[in-house]
Amino acid sequence: MDVQLTSEADRSGGPMSSPAGARADRDTQVGAHLRGASIGYAADHPVLSDVDLTVPARGVTRLGGRNGVGKSTLVEVLSGYLPVLQGEARVLGRDPGDEALRASRRVVRTRPALYPFMTVRDHLAVACRARGADRSVAEERAGLLGLDPWLDENASTLSSGTAKKAWHVLSTVGEAQLYVLDEPFNAVDEAGVQVMVDEIHAWGRSAAVLVICHTVPAPLRLDHDRALG
Repeated sequence: MDVQLTSEADRSGGPMSSPAGARADRDTQVGAHLRGASIGYAADHPVLSDVDLTVPARGVTRLGGRNGVGKSTLVEVLSGYLPVLQGEARVLGRDPGDEALRASRRVVRTRPALYPFMTVRDHLAVACRARGADRSVAEERAGLLGLDPWLDENASTLSSGTAKKAWHVLSTVGEAQLYVLDEPFNAVDEAGVQVMVDEIHAWGRSAAVLVICHTVPAPLRLDHDRALG
């Protein structure tokens, strides 16, 4: 399954480097890549097989595909939670499970995982403490998403869209080199989508951003668009 992205450098016809040097260069120039990867939870029943995917080190890449094709399973590989069954997976030049990636990778899974009896403000405080991030910046971002009235409310009281906004902020506090967002716009209102898109564009100027979504919001500018399946 070939969903590989090709960089301008690959098309330039420049001089060939040694295999070892080429691999080192490739790893430092991409946010993530899979090569010949089989992905799943059981070796005899992979969800995806023979996947080639390269996410450039900068810019916004969208990954689409039909329901159930394995997009969220691929996210778990990039998060470091799920090893590939076969083939190769690298994130910022490292094995996805490498603990050293924790500071430079942010993953926003599709379903918010919030503690029902913790406030939004407390969620942000815990996330910022874990990441060494500025809490005031996180609360300012939350305000731009319209979360000010909900900061001191328990997560159990939030609507699905409000919970999604809070999840987006707390999962992306601090700075990173790779952002992976799985269906980030589901249930979010138009104003919230615009704020999230503005953040994604800003991240893409200096980092790799992979957005998994079925429908691309009108304001979202893509540098690359690929599909699974």
